[in-house]
Amino acid sequence: AAEPAAAPDQPVSLMLGCVERGLYPKVSRAVRELCPEVAVPSGQGCCGALHAHNGDSVTGAAMARALGEKLPGTVLTTAGGCAAHLAHHLGRDRVRELSEYLGEAGYAPAGQVTVDGRRARATLQDSCHLRNGLGVSRPPRELIAAVADYVELPGADRCCGAAGTYAMLRPEDSRAVLDPKLDDIGRLDVDYVVTVNPGCLRQVQQGLRRRRSRARAIHLAEFLALAGRPGRPSDGLPGPGEG
Repeated sequence: AAEPAAAPDQPVSLMLGCVERGLYPKVSRAVRELCPEVAVPSGQGCCGALHAHNGDSVTGAAMARALGEKLPGTVLTTAGGCAAHLAHHLGRDRVRELSEYLGEAGYAPAGQVTVDGRRARATLQDSCHLRNGLGVSRPPRELIAAVADYVELPGADRCCGAAGTYAMLRPEDSRAVLDPKLDDIGRLDVDYVVTVNPGCLRQVQQGLRRRRSRARAIHLAEFLALAGRPGRPSDGLPGPGEG
């Protein structure tokens, strides 16, 4: 198994994001493998980020404060959008996105992510809220590079078209934003496209499947777990549309 992050000075509570709970429950399970010191309090509700994105800032703020009362200590999140929203309402010192938490805690992976016996090639699609709202861009890149051959995606800092509910409300416009990025991913010839936000994960994942790309979209938590997951070899990449 990977070497656990150092024990924190105060409790750390994992926030279970709405999209993650509904579509990507493996992400939170991967976090528990990477960070066994993290608690997962029950009875969590929505943080209100999507409400704020849709213009209901009052409800969004109230939901963030209510969630903050349920989660003791540092609030750890796997969603860049949720991280930015919670940091705004709970205070930056209380909120950590996964990559910055692991970096600060001195997380050290036990192995490498490999494909067909070689070190995997991976790139990152930034979360707009995480990079532009909280200024976090280096930590996820450094973590990926620790377990795979990292390749920078041209325009990784540009939106993938997910943008909260934008992809659902304006799918054609959203796809027009994504398509040039898919072209760039194809030219990179990578095995994995790593994301740090479930909305971005869904957007890129669906785009890669439409193009029958061999690249697999994956959340950072699951990607890092591949390098040191007990009882599961890292070698072997799912085919297009899998995972």
